[in-house]
Amino acid sequence: GMLMNLSAANENRVYMGSQDLGLVPALVAVVSSDSGEARVKALRTLMKLSYADENGVYMGSKDLGLAYALVAVVSSDRGEAPFEALGTLMNLSIANENRVFMGSKDLGLVPALV
Repeated sequence: GMLMNLSAANENRVYMGSQDLGLVPALVAVVSSDSGEARVKALRTLMKLSYADENGVYMGSKDLGLAYALVAVVSSDRGEAPFEALGTLMNLSIANENRVFMGSKDLGLVPALV
């Protein structure tokens, strides 16, 4: 919960979402392995970090795997988790560099939205 609270401050988002810090891969691991409250809090934190344009390209990169984890949540989860995942995906789709990958058959986002 604390990371979620800290990510609510605009001033913290770029630092917390930076590749050097390593927080985003740790949150991706929680999203991929947990199905309860920890998942929802990790997803909410990721959505807040994705508000910062400076984080968009890194967070949406294929190599990071966040987009795959988010699509899996949208496709299979219920409750708050898909809402949080969709919010992050929407924010990441703002970056032109992410659009081809995010619309690709490989990711499977479009079928998950249908």
